[in-house]
Amino acid sequence: MRMPDALLRSVAALLLAACAGPRLAAAEEAAKGRNTVLVIPIAYYTPETSLAGGIGGLLAFRPSGTAMTSRPSSILFSAVYTLKEQFTLQAKPEIYLDGEAWVVTGNLEWSRFPTRYFGIGNDTPDEAGETMTPVQTLAEIQVLRRVLPAWKLYAGVMGVYESYRFRTFESGGLLDSGSCRGSEGGALAGLGLTAMTDSRDNVLAPRRGRFWQASAVFHGGFLGGDFRYTKLKADLRSYLPLSARAVLAFQGKIETASGDVPFMALPRLGGDILMRGYLKGRYRDRVFAGLQAEARFPLSGIFGAAVFAGLGQVAGNPSGLSLAGFKPSAGGGLRVRITGEGNTLRLDYAFSRGSTGFYLTVNEAF
Repeated sequence: MRMPDALLRSVAALLLAACAGPRLAAAEEAAKGRNTVLVIPIAYYTPETSLAGGIGGLLAFRPSGTAMTSRPSSILFSAVYTLKEQFTLQAKPEIYLDGEAWVVTGNLEWSRFPTRYFGIGNDTPDEAGETMTPVQTLAEIQVLRRVLPAWKLYAGVMGVYESYRFRTFESGGLLDSGSCRGSEGGALAGLGLTAMTDSRDNVLAPRRGRFWQASAVFHGGFLGGDFRYTKLKADLRSYLPLSARAVLAFQGKIETASGDVPFMALPRLGGDILMRGYLKGRYRDRVFAGLQAEARFPLSGIFGAAVFAGLGQVAGNPSGLSLAGFKPSAGGGLRVRITGEGNTLRLDYAFSRGSTGFYLTVNEAF
């Protein structure tokens, strides 16, 4: 996804100007009080959406009775509209309670947004891509309790409900043929178990520690879903300080889906988090495995930079993964610290096999 240079400069200037004033106020609030509120305009461009704009915001706070040394809770929210009449609403809470004894996280989203579907597998050709416009509603929540304080180990439950339908897809394409499980739309409902250990020194901008999480979620009709399948995930992140402010971050992730899995729920490769440079969902199948590393270092004042590289692939089953099947991704970008808690404005440009991508968003990729 290429962004014209003039548009890129104007978008960056818009966001930096919007952040210049609130950044100082937010940092002072974080140092003296409990609450930080930041609202900024959002603007970006992709070939699928044309010019997009809207409002994004962050509420960072500590619940009443919470010590100032505890991690701040936060809620990220955004509303985006595009010139192609697409719309997305999203809210992502991350709440710490009772001295971090409890953690509640979630993702609430409604979207009507186009994307490209290339089929299933690790070697689908670019010319197989077809446009689809799913209308999706997503509600996901995790509730975890600290069970081993010395190990910073948490365990709990998670629930997921997602419904989707297709506003449009290409006539005569893969989806129109009815050969793709789930092309008629439907509901996905799941309940499962999750565990994590979290020793990061800062949730928003970690410099040391680790975040390891694993989950098993069972989807089925008992919760109102239309498909029966199981998803297993493992997400392992570690952070090593290189200097007083520089850090080397690592992430490894594996995800599997088995059973009656609709294509919309298959593990995917690409996006603005892992395997930047590939369209989100460019490759999808029943197994995804990926690894990335990122070096983050300061430049001057509120400005920093990062360079990153990653490898990833999808396969029909775990035994189908191979060294030759991994696809590369690499790039770099600029960071602008916008709150005293560690929130950043992230501008990344990534290169991958056959494509590139520009990403302008809030907070580190991982």
